[in-house]
Amino acid sequence: MTIQNTFEILKNHFGERWSTSQTDLENHGHSESYFPTHAPDAVVYPLTTADVVYIVNVCHQSKIPIIGYGVGTSL
Repeated sequence: MTIQNTFEILKNHFGERWSTSQTDLENHGHSESYFPTHAPDAVVYPLTTADVVYIVNVCHQSKIPIIGYGVGTSL
């Protein structure tokens, strides 16, 4: 499965909770770390544990890395 196919599956499943907007990518592409940052290719907003499991399983099939993001406080 290609990255584009995987993204289409996630986009169809999550609808408006899937985003590739520049604002969302910039907001989730930085941290307080001293390591260089890189904007993600997409952002998904899961609401439940089942949503997270779905994302992990779909991304695992395509070997797409996932970076978790909490509330953005770096705590």
